[in-house]
Amino acid sequence: FQSQGIGTVGVIRDISERRQNEREMRLKLESKDLHIKEIHHRAKNNLQVVSSILSLQGSCLEDDEARSVFRDCQTQVHSMTLIHEQIYHGTSREKVDVGAYLARLVEYLEEVYEAESRGIDLRIEAGTFSLTLEKAIPLSIVVTELVSNACKCMIPDGSEGRIDIRMSKKEALYRLEVRDDGIRQDNPSADASNPRTGLGTEIISALAQQLGGTLDRNDRDGTTVGLEFPAE
Repeated sequence: FQSQGIGTVGVIRDISERRQNEREMRLKLESKDLHIKEIHHRAKNNLQVVSSILSLQGSCLEDDEARSVFRDCQTQVHSMTLIHEQIYHGTSREKVDVGAYLARLVEYLEEVYEAESRGIDLRIEAGTFSLTLEKAIPLSIVVTELVSNACKCMIPDGSEGRIDIRMSKKEALYRLEVRDDGIRQDNPSADASNPRTGLGTEIISALAQQLGGTLDRNDRDGTTVGLEFPAE
């Protein structure tokens, strides 16, 4: 009878190189993240400068219509500023949280058009999804233009009204709806059959094409403008 010995077999593997590679990769990602944040921070600051210049130039004008044009330009620039601000402070460097962004944008527009004192109620309904920068910027301009039009043309001074902003996603399509129930007030610079024609409508149509989307409109019980465009 011969007994069998009991032994231990061990394997030693040098993982120092792998750890070093992982560390270098982590540092590269952190550096890239900081670089992207810096880009958005600079873009935000540059747009804020442009917005301030428009505000100063507009305040020097005596013509009310000219001042209104400068204010519209300023709100559009600021709407883009808010996107870069959200990306800079957010967790994603490539996409924008639509719900959070619209809430911030509406808060700004309420202040610009003195919505509370005029009795204008702005409400938001948005799903939990994000948009790339390429889609978020044109969308922000469309929302700003539609809300501005509603505040100026459809809800004149002295009238109360409500503006609903809805953003949803169904399968491969996003849908934006901006609805107001204000009193229609003709815009002298617009076509008599459609108070919302003019430069604003041209801008919205061009941006809808840029998004690869389509526009629709319903004038029953107020005015609802819809924009549908494909998801990424």
